[in-house]
Amino acid sequence: MTRKTVTREELYEQVWTTPLLRLALQYGVSNVALGKTCKRLNIPTPGRGHWARIAAGEKLKRPPLPKASARQEWVRLEQDPTVEPVETKAQTPDVAVPATLTAAHPAIRKLAGLLAKAPLDEHQRLAVRGGCLAVTVDTHKRALLLLDGLCKVLESRSHLVELVATDQKEFKLVASANGEVIPFSLSERLERTEHKQTAAEHERAATGERSAIRKYDYWPGGRLRIDILESRLARAMWSDLDTRPLDRVLGQVIIGIEAAAEDRRRLKQEAEQRRLEQLQRQAEEDVRRQRQAEAQAREREKQKLAEYKRLLARDVDRVAARWAQAKLVRDFVEAYDAALPVVARTDMAVRWLEAVRRYATKLDPLNEVAEIALEIEPQGEALDAALADMQDLEARVKKEQQ
Repeated sequence: MTRKTVTREELYEQVWTTPLLRLALQYGVSNVALGKTCKRLNIPTPGRGHWARIAAGEKLKRPPLPKASARQEWVRLEQDPTVEPVETKAQTPDVAVPATLTAAHPAIRKLAGLLAKAPLDEHQRLAVRGGCLAVTVDTHKRALLLLDGLCKVLESRSHLVELVATDQKEFKLVASANGEVIPFSLSERLERTEHKQTAAEHERAATGERSAIRKYDYWPGGRLRIDILESRLARAMWSDLDTRPLDRVLGQVIIGIEAAAEDRRRLKQEAEQRRLEQLQRQAEEDVRRQRQAEAQAREREKQKLAEYKRLLARDVDRVAARWAQAKLVRDFVEAYDAALPVVARTDMAVRWLEAVRRYATKLDPLNEVAEIALEIEPQGEALDAALADMQDLEARVKKEQQ
């Protein structure tokens, strides 16, 4: 797949002819990342409200492209030529507005029925509960015809259009584009004129009470507008202008709905990617903690085994000392017995010799050989039990020595 590198000058031209969010979709990056790229390359970008003012018919000047520094000569963005721009003249579909509602889209027929029963809002517009349609009696038919043409072309592009009721008994007009549900609305724009204070308001204003006095009066002026709701796109509103009616940009509305769906799909993918990365990091952290815990457990086991062996050596020293002492006593008593003359072998002497021999026997650990040998390297619970026994023995010995 061939890719074309975009120059700094080309990127500057693109960001001033296409909203940044839509341009980001073409490059497969987020608008934040693209904005950072423009900042790094010293490419000025449109400010907040720029595209809305353009849509309203204003002619705005763009700042010139500053001279690039040595580090700003190249743009490290690659545009895939197989990915077509989000909105081009060739892509924009033609939307024919029907003359009557005889064969209206089912959602529009239902919307017309709701509009016939809708109450008037504070600006004297018929307002379907939920805000998907708010128009005056004079513009309501044209509004329904515009929506009918829009909905039919949306469905011709495989986007299901429905009028759905919420739990609050409100209604939303939505298009399911590429698996994403995009709500949109049509309303009659409110014009405003400076409010002329009444005599009572003038008196309140004179006393400094201005909070309840409105600055402007709003009224429906006959112009219709379509809004893509819950959208992050820079362009999400189209309306009647003095230079062209809303009828002529319904194709752009469709492209906008598709772009909003693509943007939402991309955001979900990014969120899912972040979730998976978070899960991966959590799994790696869990493995790290488990390995750390296992290492700590091995270290504790090693320390306990070292302490056990130290006490075991002390016990061997004590057993060997007892054996040596028993042998010494036994040798002494036998030598004493051999040296004792017959005339001195009294009953007392005989009893003493027997007592000393019993003492030597009791002192000699070899009389209990089965209890001398102990496990050299017990593991797990066996190590804990063996260490506890050796510690108890060590405590008894110290107590006896005191």
